[in-house]
Amino acid sequence: GSADGNYFAFSIGHSFTLEEDHGITLDVGQEIGINNEAFINGDGGYSLTSVGLTLPLSENVTASPVIAYSVPFGDLEDSNDGNQDEEFYTGVSLGFGF
Repeated sequence: GSADGNYFAFSIGHSFTLEEDHGITLDVGQEIGINNEAFINGDGGYSLTSVGLTLPLSENVTASPVIAYSVPFGDLEDSNDGNQDEEFYTGVSLGFGF
């Protein structure tokens, strides 16, 4: 599919060292997404707040569990045009560096 409108995302994040010897960090982030008739008929967006950890598993591999909270605004929360709800969600990503 394609979209005729515009979509913009702005994010900021920071990692705080919790355990320097092992490289464990607390990672926080905030994102704002703004949708102007891209895949929906109107305007809307979301605010996403996330908190996670980065846990080194080896010299080259990390695991990063995260919990996030998303809040829609504008037409994204309209039942006729997006029907998004506020949601908590979690996930884990694995990273490999070489």
